[in-house]
Amino acid sequence: GLVEALQVAARVFAARHRVGPLASYSQSRRIILRDVARTDRHNHYFSHKRNLRKVHRILMIYALFHPEVGYCQGMNDILAVFLLVTRSEVDAYWMFSTYMKDKQLDEDPTLQKIEVVKKLLGEEDRDMASFFESSECCEMLFCHKWLLVDFKREFKMQDAIHMYEVIRCHNLDTGTLTMGKAEICCHFQLCVCAAILVLHKDLICAKNDTVSIYSTINQLAMHMNLADVLSRAEIIFNKHSKKVFEFS
Repeated sequence: GLVEALQVAARVFAARHRVGPLASYSQSRRIILRDVARTDRHNHYFSHKRNLRKVHRILMIYALFHPEVGYCQGMNDILAVFLLVTRSEVDAYWMFSTYMKDKQLDEDPTLQKIEVVKKLLGEEDRDMASFFESSECCEMLFCHKWLLVDFKREFKMQDAIHMYEVIRCHNLDTGTLTMGKAEICCHFQLCVCAAILVLHKDLICAKNDTVSIYSTINQLAMHMNLADVLSRAEIIFNKHSKKVFEFS
């Protein structure tokens, strides 16, 4: 039957994949145990220990069969989205694995992506870009948290799920932006970063010290209008998209 066939396929997959060194696995295990307990505890689904055990098992299995990646902070947040949508431990594992594979294939370093955000901001709002350039927040490292988990911690769960659906739509990775003599890929999530900043310019630019600026940006979490953010991000993205859509 189908179940038996899937079990055979699973055993073949496991046999073909290298298991990582137990030392690194033990280290991942300690961090996973700590982070699982923090996974979306405000969400009813994750208030049940049986569902946290699912998170734990999936992350442990992933770390075991992907020793080159292991476990990194934030993976539990990403996995939570897939598990909440599918309610299936198996489906969530494969969705999470595919997501992580896409992340590994993304060759642009985070700091380079933040440079793209700066350029986008400069084109959208020169005054705001100048504000950051003249402040001690010129590196805009707050974007790192946004990009690490695709804004998962910035929106309520249903909005976060919607954001994941939009960002993981591959036809939104076609924008290009000229930096110097090079053209680089302008991923949609970079446009989302710029959109968040532009939409909340008045709040952010009213601050004049590093602590206040970072605090204001952090306080945007769970208080942003997803529709407004996506709408503005789409406008920014379309300015740099070279994709030609053909309709039959």
